Amino acid sequence: MLIFSQSRANSLEIPSFLPQYFTSVFQNKWTKSQICNHSEKDGMEQYLYFIDDKSLVLLVENIKCDRPRQSAIFKNIIGNLNDRMKSQKGEFL
Repeated sequence: MLIFSQSRANSLEIPSFLPQYFTSVFQNKWTKSQICNHSEKDGMEQYLYFIDDKSLVLLVENIKCDRPRQSAIFKNIIGNLNDRMKSQKGEFL
C-alpha cells in the first residue's frame, strides 16, 4: 500500500520492495524529505517519511500475505481513513 515524507544526506532511503519506476517519485517529489522510521515486524515492512515542517507525511508499507487477507487489510485501512476524515469534518491532517 502506498499512502504519501529534505534529506540532510545526499540520498534518500527508498524501500527495496518498490518497483524501480517509483524511484523518480522519491527523487523529484520527496527530495526535501527525510526518513523518520523504518521497521519490520510480523511480515510487514514500513517506511515513514516526512517533510521538515510535517505538513506532508508519506507511509509506505509492504505486507506479505495471501490475496484474501490483503483485500481485507486494504478495506480495513480505507475504512479507518474514511472514519478519520468524517470525524475531522473532511480535513485530514
